[in-house]
Amino acid sequence: MSPARWAAASFLVLFVLNFSFAQQPEASNLTDAGKLLTGLPILFEANQGQADRHFSYLAHQPGFSLALSADRMVFGVKDAGSKESFITMQFPGRNRRVELTSLELQASRINYLIGNRPTNWHTGIPTFQKIQYTSLYPGVDLVFYGNGKDLEHDFVLRPEAIRNALCFS
Repeated sequence: MSPARWAAASFLVLFVLNFSFAQQPEASNLTDAGKLLTGLPILFEANQGQADRHFSYLAHQPGFSLALSADRMVFGVKDAGSKESFITMQFPGRNRRVELTSLELQASRINYLIGNRPTNWHTGIPTFQKIQYTSLYPGVDLVFYGNGKDLEHDFVLRPEAIRNALCFS
């Protein structure tokens, strides 16, 4: 199986498994702030120093977190005991010059006020509805977006895409 086919098939399997078995926390276990966050849509935030510099974009919801970089996606799921498990997906055979592009700027901003020193604070961080991996594979883009509280993705094939670059079974 080619690296592109293997990546596509493993990507689908990982997401089906994650979304089938990942449980949202029960409302009775959440703090008041957590209850408010549960109803918010998924938005992506630009990494402006609030996380490891390797990652360009982040997303958070009660029960999961997501970090995106050009060469990988890290998906963290929290269980009821607040233990977090991580799944890392890399893109074998990807275009080495893939670009992550933010789409659909939102009005909301995120602030991280960490500690007493304003030098450690990250404020006014923009949020976006979608993140696109442009030319992840020849003629293939990958777009992550929120659909309500669900994280979804699409492979977008341009006319010049290699016909058999992605294969699902």
